[in-house]
Amino acid sequence: MATTKRMLHWLLHYALIELRAYGHESGDQRVFLLADLVHNVPLQLERVDRNETSPDDVMQWLQTRAQRNGIAGWLDLRVEDVVKYGHDGKVDQDPAT
Repeated sequence: MATTKRMLHWLLHYALIELRAYGHESGDQRVFLLADLVHNVPLQLERVDRNETSPDDVMQWLQTRAQRNGIAGWLDLRVEDVVKYGHDGKVDQDPAT
């Protein structure tokens, strides 16, 4: 039986796969590239949980993928946002939801 955390990782992975497929089918390159970049991150986090890799290794892997796919600039900006706004693990409800 999957833990709730593992289930959430897989649900996010599946949702991102569907978004990637939508981006490809619709020709929405931005949706495709972003979903393609991050769709395996939840599975990489599973590896972190099993001590098979580290969060720093996952970030390096993500940066390499972003560079290869021509969207390193997007990732750099998002990382800057995380640093700038001090996301410290506290999760607030999105006011839009």
